[in-house]
Amino acid sequence: MLASQIKMIRKIMIIVIVALLIASCKPKTGPDYPITDKDFRKGTDGLVFDLMQNAPPEKVFENAKFEIASDVWNKGASNIDEGYVTAIVENSYMCILDGDECADTSAVDSGAKSALQDLRDQRTAKLVEKDKLKNSQKPEDAARIKEIDQELAKLETDISSAESQLQLVSSDLTRDLVNDIDPAGEFGGKSVSNPEGTFKLVKFTARAKKLDLLSVQHTSPVILTACYGYTTELVQDVCIDPDVTTTKEIDKACTIEDISLTDQGAPIAITKIQTNMLPDDDVTAPQFIISVENKGKGEVISRDKLRQACSASKLESGDWNRVTVSEFGFSNDKYYYKYGDENSNIECTPNPVRLIKGAGTVRCTLKSDKISRDTPAYTTSAHVKLDYGYTQSVTKNVVIEKINS
Repeated sequence: MLASQIKMIRKIMIIVIVALLIASCKPKTGPDYPITDKDFRKGTDGLVFDLMQNAPPEKVFENAKFEIASDVWNKGASNIDEGYVTAIVENSYMCILDGDECADTSAVDSGAKSALQDLRDQRTAKLVEKDKLKNSQKPEDAARIKEIDQELAKLETDISSAESQLQLVSSDLTRDLVNDIDPAGEFGGKSVSNPEGTFKLVKFTARAKKLDLLSVQHTSPVILTACYGYTTELVQDVCIDPDVTTTKEIDKACTIEDISLTDQGAPIAITKIQTNMLPDDDVTAPQFIISVENKGKGEVISRDKLRQACSASKLESGDWNRVTVSEFGFSNDKYYYKYGDENSNIECTPNPVRLIKGAGTVRCTLKSDKISRDTPAYTTSAHVKLDYGYTQSVTKNVVIEKINS
């Protein structure tokens, strides 16, 4: 009896051990396994940074040196091949040091002063014109005087803004994220081989200037600004149905529907793809309406104006809020668009996309090599690539105190 019980216990133990071995050999499941590049194309971060707690400090004495520092992280999914970080200070009260001396900002000052002088010259010309018309009795001259008054009011606002901007000048010691800080020549984003992204310490040395005789203290802003090129990429399954108007009762491999999306590991997100089929006799031209949105904390700038954006150089209105569709394609790129490639059989318009209140749309339409309407519906991967510049800033106020003598 005892022997049979022992045999039974042994059998049960063997069964349990085998079950455990089988369970341990099963492949892992879950969102973290296996890890692919797609797992990192989530979120709305690009560069992430903030001023360190004591760099700059909350208070400094006049003539004292202090540090401006930040850990700058690339927490998005795009590598950065061009990017800059610059410190901006109130030039009347602080300066960024080049060695032990204040950095030369004369070139920056020259441009800002030239712009201000141009506005003042316009004001002078308007006043001279108004003076010539003031004794005229002609109705058209009276109307012109009213126009001049409106123009003068706007000029006064612009002059006031330009004068205040002269107080904030960018140091010439702009840090080149790629070439000066990262010797590898690329500021990497998140990926399978680099799941945390890349971070670097960016540091400037500054000095508070001497306060005037009547001032006991002065509060002055310190601004750290980053300007960098970034890319948003998406690969998404879409349905191509060349004969959507058919009345035949047939089972189709897929159904066309709008696709809503959230983010792709970058500050500019593709939020929606609408698919239309445009029939043309016995062929069809697929059209994709792609919605994009600025979901980051900064502003979109032209990709070729990054260095200017991280200086006091003036940007034109057309340099802001423009996103370029650099690539689009489907059916293994049999149908493709590439920015600047005249042989592309897809046309994407408007391109660049203008963002209004942070959002915009582009239509990518097959313009040649259209698809026969006899082609059965099929699912394929479409890929979209957006290129743009991005800039964002953080600010901290520093109190400069007079040294009691």
